[in-house]
Parts: sequence; C-alpha cells; structure tokens
Amino acid sequence: MAREDLIIIPHVVINPMSICTYSEVHSDRPRVKNRCDFIDTERPVEEQTKFINSTRKSNGTMSIQAKRKISKAIEYIVTTAAEKKVHEKLTGKTVSFRLAFITLTLPSAQVHEDKVIINSCLNSFLNECRQYYQVKNYVWRAERQKNGNLHFHIILDKFVPWYEMRNRWNRIINKLEYVDRFQEKHNHKTPNSTDIHSTRKIKNLRAYLVKYMAKDAEQQENETGSSVKEKFQSGRIWGCNHELSNTRGLNMIIDSEIESELKKVFDNRTIRTYDGTYFKIYYINYHALKQLGSELLFKYFSDYLYNQLGFSEQLKFVA
Repeated sequence: MAREDLIIIPHVVINPMSICTYSEVHSDRPRVKNRCDFIDTERPVEEQTKFINSTRKSNGTMSIQAKRKISKAIEYIVTTAAEKKVHEKLTGKTVSFRLAFITLTLPSAQVHEDKVIINSCLNSFLNECRQYYQVKNYVWRAERQKNGNLHFHIILDKFVPWYEMRNRWNRIINKLEYVDRFQEKHNHKTPNSTDIHSTRKIKNLRAYLVKYMAKDAEQQENETGSSVKEKFQSGRIWGCNHELSNTRGLNMIIDSEIESELKKVFDNRTIRTYDGTYFKIYYINYHALKQLGSELLFKYFSDYLYNQLGFSEQLKFVA
C-alpha cells in the first residue's frame, strides 16, 4: 500500500492518573469486508466468536485485560469519591469517610455453585444498596476462602451502617439457608458474616484497593493455602456498575489547540513516562493539568467526569 493512501490521526486519552497518546492509521482505499468485519445477526452471539465472552468469567484466574479493567474502575471510583460526613444512629457519632470497603462471607459451608451465590445473594445485596442507600458506583471481586467458601470484596461510594449491612446480608443468604445451618451448629442466628475495612489512614487508596482487588488465583492460593484455581466454578469473578464499566477515558483527536495544551505536559521533565511500541503514557494526576497551565484539558476532563459519572469538583465540598 502506498504511503499516500494512509491517513494518520493522532489521539490523546485522558484518565484521572495518566495521559496516553497514540495514532490511528486509516486507509482511504475501500476495504473488502471479510467475515471478521461484522457480526451475523441471524446466529446467536455466543456461537459466533470465542472472544466475545466477558473477561469477568473465569475459573479463578484474572487475565491482564481483566486486571486493567478492574484497575480502571477502581481509579474512577476513588477519583470521584468525595469526603462525606454521616451521622450514625446506633453510636450517635459522626463518621467521616470517602469509600466503604467491605467483605461479605458465608457463615456455613458452601453447598451451591458460585454462580448461584453471585446471582441470588450478591446481586440482591447490591440491589438493596442502590435502593436504600443510593449507591451509584461500586466494584466487587469474588475470592475463595481457605475453607473453600466464596466471599466478596466490595467497594461502595456510600455509607452503609455495619449492623444494617450484616442484617441485610444474613437475611439474603438465608434464602439459601446459610444462616439456618450456622444456627444448628452455634445456637444463634447472628453470624458475623460482614466486615468493614478502615481506609482512612491509607495514603494511596487507589493503589491499595487495586492490589487487594486484582489478585490472581496464584496469589489467593499462596495466602489461603488452598487450590483456588481448581475450586472456582463458572461465573463472573468481578463486576462494577454500568457507568463505571463504560468509563474508558476522555478520547480526543489532537488538533492544534489540544497539541498546544499537551506541549505543557510533554515539556515537563519531572513527569514519569512509558514508551510503548505504538503509544506513550504520561503518569500525571489530572489536577496537575491546571498547575501546568493546561486549563483547557482540565476543563474537558472535568466535563467528562460530570457527563459520565455525575461528578464535579464542587461535590467535594457539598457532599
């Protein structure tokens, strides 16, 4: 193909903690379609490709692609988490927090397939969090405990009182009789099946949560001493709300105006970079764009956060 047939379009993708530049290469020649260029609507989707299945379905392993997706979801939920103050009725105290990081467990031996626990219990819990606590953004991860039971780590953007959370989760899992079986052994019906992790003193909350939530099966096996990979059954091993799932960063074509704004970033030698084969990443917090004088880029990305997730800087002060 002749060089003059190619059209090179430079792009920039802005995320909360990085800026990535790359180029799209197009040809102005008409291209003959082959069977890989479209999806046949006459056949069921699951029969058409092997790679169309979600990366969130796994036998316990987490692919590089899945780790990138869950890391990005965590990056955005941390970025948009405003400092909040909530009055707790039980203790009478005022609690300050940004995110709720919780763990849900089964109080008796698991007797159902993983996908049953996820569909019947976890989904019901998340639905109630949305209904009763106005939870908008969440990320969850399924892991295997040393005893073989499935448990869940969940990040929520709203405060849920620990006693209400425990009561809700116990009621939900008892639809599958997990609390009843616990009672037969321990003679009471209030198992401590939930835990809230304190994150207030953690300096790099994003890095902490990513490390915690993006562990692969080998890491779980080392920590629990059990063969996690063999025990995992079919089903999703992580998920997030629709808005976070569709948040992939602000993608713009680099015109003369954007190029002028980016130059202020490129010229700063203190910014850590990574050179890929077809892209380059600049690791920079989007707030630093204003400090570098790239106020237009800051405005564009702030608008993106508002349009995508309903977040604005002002919410940090009024939440």
